[in-house]
Amino acid sequence: MISDKADKIIQRHVILSMGISVVPIPLIDIVLVCAIHHEMLKQLSIAYNKNNYEQRNEAFISGIATASAAKLGSSLIKIIPGVGTVAGGLSSAVINGATTYALGRVTARFFHENIDIADIDLDLAKEFFKEEFEIGKQYASNLRNQKKNIKEMDLKAYAEQLSKEEKILKKLINIKKLLEDGHITQAEYEKLRVKYVKQMDL
Repeated sequence: MISDKADKIIQRHVILSMGISVVPIPLIDIVLVCAIHHEMLKQLSIAYNKNNYEQRNEAFISGIATASAAKLGSSLIKIIPGVGTVAGGLSSAVINGATTYALGRVTARFFHENIDIADIDLDLAKEFFKEEFEIGKQYASNLRNQKKNIKEMDLKAYAEQLSKEEKILKKLINIKKLLEDGHITQAEYEKLRVKYVKQMDL
């Protein structure tokens, strides 16, 4: 069981991961999807009031993303002119979406149980990931059928949202420092934190 906010964050990033699949240059989509995964984990950390560390996220993502080889293969198909580009885009759309779905669901499941990324049992996370990845393939396929216009417009919207969220994240860091330095109370901090987190919703 995860929160509605986490569900919304995961769905948004699944759509973005699938939108990345229209990029015709081999391997570029993998780099972009990795960036989306890091952003998703950051947003889930904020939603569950967890600490967010890039290095821990990187190790966590690498540790459980067992579908990475399949994702690489679908990207390399794009090297073949014509049909290869289309076929690669179609297969990587589902794989990218399913990987993002599984990663988001697994992370949210542990966060929901009040477990930080650094304390997650990777073997258990891998088992959860396999289960969620299979569900994610159908989830991504359904989304693709519902949203046939996942194009560059989604990437532009993502860039705009990312810029907005970076500004809000800086505010969250600032109020955390104010709390630690004793300039505001815990109640004042919580009030401001909730206010800024709500602003991050699309």
